[in-house]
Amino acid sequence: MLLESFEFLDMPLVGNDRDPLISVIIPSYNSEKSIAACLAALTTQQVEADYEIILIDSSTDHTPEIVRTQFAQIRYYHFAEKTPPGRARNEGIARARGKIVALTDSDCIVSPHWLQEILTAHATGYRVIGGSVRNAFSRHPISIAEYYLEFREFSSFSPRREIDVLPTNNLAVQRDIFERFGAFSDLRASEDVAFIHKLRQHGIRVLFEPRIWIRHLNRRAMRPFLRNQHLLGFNAALARRLLPLPGAALVRHPYLLPLLPFIRILRTMQFILQNRWPHNAKQGLEFMLTVPFFILGASSWSWGFYGGSREADHVVADLRAKLQAEESANTAVEATTA
Repeated sequence: MLLESFEFLDMPLVGNDRDPLISVIIPSYNSEKSIAACLAALTTQQVEADYEIILIDSSTDHTPEIVRTQFAQIRYYHFAEKTPPGRARNEGIARARGKIVALTDSDCIVSPHWLQEILTAHATGYRVIGGSVRNAFSRHPISIAEYYLEFREFSSFSPRREIDVLPTNNLAVQRDIFERFGAFSDLRASEDVAFIHKLRQHGIRVLFEPRIWIRHLNRRAMRPFLRNQHLLGFNAALARRLLPLPGAALVRHPYLLPLLPFIRILRTMQFILQNRWPHNAKQGLEFMLTVPFFILGASSWSWGFYGGSREADHVVADLRAKLQAEESANTAVEATTA
């Protein structure tokens, strides 16, 4: 249920007489420690285009007060019930006016030219583009471990390339893509994996452009770090019970999960070595110094994956029914617009 919303109509980001070119959408829940830095970076973008910022929030902390008092120029919607990230993004997409929808998270700080780099990349003909992720706390061992567990493929020093997966904290999609293929599922995590998989199944090319970068405020305390990895693993298993994603065999063969932390160490080193010199040497060293934390996080992820692989069949059936209904609706829309 939508509890409240406000929009400051004389927006410095976009005039009233025209729609913006870009809509930036941020899901938020209890983001009082990061929301000011996140929105400050977004409201001061150096970009040659009109844009709007849409915050979909379900916080119970001081986030609403911070937004009201410091960022009256954004479009703000507050929901009474906790809204999962995928659903919050869908709410924002439904309200977006821009031709390009740029997605980030409330625990991210975008670069000063983030939107301009997005526009430049979209001018190359790609309609789905993601960027790189940097670690905001690059000297903290838990933060480093979380970075390599979640964002190892998306280094600023890795090459520009077409890709099969992108995180939603740095993703820009032309709005008609959502109109044709739908948006995000109700998965608590891995909804970005499922979304990009759906697009790739329909032949949509997806670009990774490292010049489009953000900083992610990774966790630095052990309990939240392990809890988040468990959540990610649980939903990764659910996603692989729904879709033929890489790693789906682990759902059928869970006895392999104890080996996964060590396999992930090797895969992480493989990605690091593919990055540019001398950054790959520095990354390799910092990764090896934090491997114990990485193994703890990967083990928590594996335990969560095991739980997701054993989740009740009726839960998976409900999610599958929703996905199939959305797919049928999107197919009908695509046939109408063809």
